[in-house]
Amino acid sequence: PLKPLRQSNCIERFIIGCPHATHHLWRDAASIVEPYHFFCELKMIQRRDFAAVLTALLLVALACRAVDAFLVPRVPGSIPAVIPPPIAHNGRWIIHANEQPNMESVSPVEEGSNDADDGGELATMSKEEGKRYRETLLRLAEWSLEDYKWRSSVFKSNEADRMVEETIARMQGTDPTYVRPMDASEEKIGPLGRWEKSAVDWLAEVIDEEGRRAKQIIALDGRLIRPIESDQLGPLGMLEQRVIDFLRSIRSSEKARVQTKTLRPMDLEESLRGPLGKMEEAVSQFFKEIRESEYLRLKQSQARGGVMVRPIDVPGPLGELELWIGEVLKAEELRAMELNQTQGITLLRPKDAKVPGPLGETEQKAFEFLDRLSEEEMERLRNIENFLRETRPMETNRDSILGVVEAVAVGIIRSPLMFLGVIDRVRELMYSEPLDTGKEVSTKTTKRNSDIEIDGKLE
Repeated sequence: PLKPLRQSNCIERFIIGCPHATHHLWRDAASIVEPYHFFCELKMIQRRDFAAVLTALLLVALACRAVDAFLVPRVPGSIPAVIPPPIAHNGRWIIHANEQPNMESVSPVEEGSNDADDGGELATMSKEEGKRYRETLLRLAEWSLEDYKWRSSVFKSNEADRMVEETIARMQGTDPTYVRPMDASEEKIGPLGRWEKSAVDWLAEVIDEEGRRAKQIIALDGRLIRPIESDQLGPLGMLEQRVIDFLRSIRSSEKARVQTKTLRPMDLEESLRGPLGKMEEAVSQFFKEIRESEYLRLKQSQARGGVMVRPIDVPGPLGELELWIGEVLKAEELRAMELNQTQGITLLRPKDAKVPGPLGETEQKAFEFLDRLSEEEMERLRNIENFLRETRPMETNRDSILGVVEAVAVGIIRSPLMFLGVIDRVRELMYSEPLDTGKEVSTKTTKRNSDIEIDGKLE
């Protein structure tokens, strides 16, 4: 009963069949009988497990359809399709909206026909819906372009102001003040500054890429342009290209594995092997090294009359792991002994021990990183204080809104202090004593005589 199914190219019908798999599960079930029969011949499963295996393979079929939907190459301007374009005429094709979207309902579009829009779109919607879709996409692209222009102008203005401030600071012989970590000089920039700089550069490239894509969508009157279809690939286009290449390599390797009836992905030829095969090969190589090291350890133990041979005594991953654990335990033991021998110390950190070990080295690196981060933030705090002192609205432009608000706020805050100062002065005057009149007159006379003597000497 399986022979007619094997002769009807069910696999090809399954791969390029209807995108709506839920409407044609029975045909998919028939096409899945072929790999099931292949596994039965290899005696990997029993025929009584047909229902369970068929259900699992149906789930795999649905997943393959989803992956295949996103791996279909489309021309610029196409909407996200779910099936490949099997029939095309001058780069244009159409799926009738009133029919099932299977292979028979795909028909070429004649020149001058109004059944489909230009650009090779899959018209899986009515004309009105397609028109509304294009108008919406065009409106979004226009808004995106306006946002890009605004962001670009603000960025250029801020960058120009920053360059002017740096030039003036260099002319004055001082370091320019900054607020953002990325604006620090090369000598003072820290981890946060480098991270922010790389993130800002990446976002700037993304914004430029989206601006170019919005211009292309507007120029093509509302056609959808994917990042990978842009004239100049940016970060999003490169990311989409990598994802598609990754999934496409998995798809091609799995097809080759089915065609060659290869069971394991790593058993394919190196030219046909995909990411799954490479990953399986790496994992298999790791366990192979463990098996070989354990087999060698067993042979050495038998040669020594049953004496246990530790994994560290033979090369292998387990030996390296035991070596690292041994170094940690030895360092902790020496740290405990040093703590017992030292008087007046209740805590000895791993990085402060004579033999730091792996834990001490890790702690030392972590503290160096935190110290560098703390220095960077303290320097930035000082620059923020200088920046706020130099750019206070109350001093730079007192008549502005911010200047008036700051002046009023400062006045409100300082008024209680001024009132307390007046009260203290009045209290001081109330508790003061009057000066003696005789002493005051004698003091004035002595001062007048000293002034006369000085004038005579000058004469």
